Amino acid sequence: MKKTILIGIITLLSSYAKSQNLFFVANDETLIKDTLYINLPKVAITGQNINRLFFKAKSLQPGQQMTLKFNVDEANSTATQSLDYKYLTDMSASPKLTKKDSICYVDIKTITNKSTMTILNITSDVPKSKTYTIIINFNTPLLIVGPKKPAQMPDTSKWTVKIVTGGNFDFFSGPVFKNFAGEINAFRPNIYKKWGIQFSLFNFHYFQTDSGSSYRSQDYYFLKSQDYYNTTDSSKVVRRNYAVNRKVDYNIWGAYIDPMFQVYADQLSQVYLSLHIEGLLTTEIYTPKINYLSRDTILHKYLPKNISPADDPPVPYSYRSESFHDFYLGAGVPLKFSFSRLMLSAYPIFGVAFIQTNNNPDNAALDYYLRYNLTTTTAYKPYFVTKFQILTTVAPVDIALGGEYRVVIGNLRYLTTYLGAAISLDKLKK
Repeated sequence: MKKTILIGIITLLSSYAKSQNLFFVANDETLIKDTLYINLPKVAITGQNINRLFFKAKSLQPGQQMTLKFNVDEANSTATQSLDYKYLTDMSASPKLTKKDSICYVDIKTITNKSTMTILNITSDVPKSKTYTIIINFNTPLLIVGPKKPAQMPDTSKWTVKIVTGGNFDFFSGPVFKNFAGEINAFRPNIYKKWGIQFSLFNFHYFQTDSGSSYRSQDYYFLKSQDYYNTTDSSKVVRRNYAVNRKVDYNIWGAYIDPMFQVYADQLSQVYLSLHIEGLLTTEIYTPKINYLSRDTILHKYLPKNISPADDPPVPYSYRSESFHDFYLGAGVPLKFSFSRLMLSAYPIFGVAFIQTNNNPDNAALDYYLRYNLTTTTAYKPYFVTKFQILTTVAPVDIALGGEYRVVIGNLRYLTTYLGAAISLDKLKK
């Protein structure tokens, strides 16, 4: 099956105004008054040889129609049809664009490996007849004719380095925006043919609470502490009922390095297969909130025999912190989608988790959010995780919204989300 590279979107704006504007839309928009230059990535690098150009009419009024006519200028082109390239779209057709159906496209197949170019003329009839010249350069990052800096399509061999700094969303407390969240991600496809690599170093928090279903308990202690040492039937004992709302803050530091193989790539989407190797250091910070519900006093002689009051009011629960080292090995499918000013990435992963645990017999049954109640020091569990990020692409400093959903069968389940500023070093290098 031939692979298709969606290498560009050309947006044709029309209105009742006197002039029309032509935009070439890649990661940035380039306004073209009369002539548009498109440089296609080298076939030898990308492995792709079918290019799709989109045309879109905007600002059409209800009932208004725009007709496009295509004409290949063979006389002034250096590339020859059938020998160097081939149009897979019927170029004799005249697509009619309306406000509802405003998109059409042209598919071009690159045959040659040499640097050459072809000229395509597009004539529109709204609001008046006008012809645009599209110069398509094959297999070259250089312009044959035209301005010094043409509009460039990003190719799928491009590397990216992003640094994200921001904060986490705590949906159990508001929601609120709190704690540091950050990531350094390096993405380099096509290092050798279609083989590449991805590396990430990150820190984020996620939160869990049981405030909706508090644990209820009661304790007993002597009203006078000296009665603990000299107890009589008339000694007074305080019976106290309370509820414990438990909240856990998970502070995670992690890194992964993933070899990957490109299985599909075009201008709008890229699909990879990868081996996922990840390590996490998770610090679980447990903070209880005690809500006392009632308090009364009874004589010692009326207490059940299994009750032994304390000498002083006990502290039912207290702050505690525990750290764990976990290792994840799996296979994933990195997905990347590029739009005019937006990039979306998703990364589903399946595999085996090697979870460090710790057996704490004290209140083990109560610590169901923590990993204290497991009896082994290491648990081997299947896991699933999806990492996701939405990134604007309007400036070197962008906005990133991301996170991950992780499930370790029989052990962990959490969702973390963050919002921050992203610096793309691959943009700064330009």
